[in-house]
Amino acid sequence: MLTGIITNYLTQHRRLVVPQLGTFIVKVPEGGVVFSELLRRDDGILRGLLVQQGGMNDLEAAGAIDRFVFEVRHALEHEGAYAIEGFGRLTLSPGLSLIHISEPTRLRRIS
Repeated sequence: MLTGIITNYLTQHRRLVVPQLGTFIVKVPEGGVVFSELLRRDDGILRGLLVQQGGMNDLEAAGAIDRFVFEVRHALEHEGAYAIEGFGRLTLSPGLSLIHISEPTRLRRIS
């Protein structure tokens, strides 16, 4: 569910912070997506989307984000990648310090 919300949000907006993980940034005008670990501070947008679209309360939304971040980090550490359906794969850089999107999908912008 969370990956669907992330993908849908990025079809209409340029960036989305996943607290404690990083930020997905849509490159304009081509629509490719990059990922930055530098911007990890919670701006409340993803939690608000989960409350609004996922029918969760604030505490449940925060828990869902924490589980997602744990799942991504666990997959990266143990499998070397985390696939987001229809989006691309998060992988570790050669130095095992940064996450980036490989095989990115171009997001189709909704007008």
